[in-house]
Amino acid sequence: MTTSSVNTMLKQNSFIVLLAIWVMFWQLPFPAAESEMSGIMIASVLHHKEQVEMAKVVRAARQRTPAAHIGSVMAILGTFNEAGVLPPEHDPEANQLIHTLIQLQSVVLKSQSPAIREWVLNALQVQSGDSAEHAREDLRRTGLTMESLEAFVDYGQTSSPWDRPELSDGFHEYNVRQEHWRLLQKILVTAREQLRARGETLSNVFARQRRRMPGAAQ
Repeated sequence: MTTSSVNTMLKQNSFIVLLAIWVMFWQLPFPAAESEMSGIMIASVLHHKEQVEMAKVVRAARQRTPAAHIGSVMAILGTFNEAGVLPPEHDPEANQLIHTLIQLQSVVLKSQSPAIREWVLNALQVQSGDSAEHAREDLRRTGLTMESLEAFVDYGQTSSPWDRPELSDGFHEYNVRQEHWRLLQKILVTAREQLRARGETLSNVFARQRRRMPGAAQ
């Protein structure tokens, strides 16, 4: 992604580039209790940055985190925006949503908890059947996709990670809490309903958004 295309994206939707600021700090050792406040502070700084400076942030973030992982979360946000369900950028829920998506991606890709790994695999099996293990490995390359996010949210309706301490502890390790999960669930379900009413699907809109974001397949 060139500086020009980044600036174009910023002009179209400055909220989505909040992600770039988050990603800079994603792998830094913030204690769990401080990470949400850090996000609020970072977001306040964002509003005083010029677009060219934010483009530099995107380039710096790509050096720290795989571009595909950044681009996938940005495409999810873009999908929610296209569905008309993205919280306004000054709404506290906006920061919370970005935080939850990034940290959920960390849970899925990094957690060593046997309970978490089993839960992730079970969710993907409902969606992908016998190819679930392959789908889980693919996530290491692609990052969180809309298909996988739907699988986790839908599976969570019947097998809530908050009903088992070994699962909730695994989510808490990455500072994903039940109220964060509920917000994500609400937004995804509403986005799906809104797009379905237009004859669209989450996965189709995500694919379209994904082609515009960092790390897209050429």
